Amino acid sequence: YSNDRSFYSADAAGEAGVAWIRRQGSPPSLVDTLSHVSVSTAYTALSTDHQYKYDVKFTRKKFRPGWSVEYKEYEFLVEASGLSAQQAESAVELGASKTFREGY
Repeated sequence: YSNDRSFYSADAAGEAGVAWIRRQGSPPSLVDTLSHVSVSTAYTALSTDHQYKYDVKFTRKKFRPGWSVEYKEYEFLVEASGLSAQQAESAVELGASKTFREGY
């Protein structure tokens, strides 16, 4: 039961990371030398017995076939982890991408 709660917390963290990417109106800037664009400094409580955090890394950008050259597809890796009250911990990684228009 504790492992399930930590897994679902990690899953929620992954969804929060993807939602963060969706909210970006322009390509996010790197915040460190490890290609992070968002870094959690603390866990977010989902309830009194489980919590999560996530980090988002920029992995690459590429042209989108069929789109004009100013549109680039940015790819990200969301590293998510969850904790339960019984010290169980789970982690998931998600790949996500978003198209941004550059140079306008």
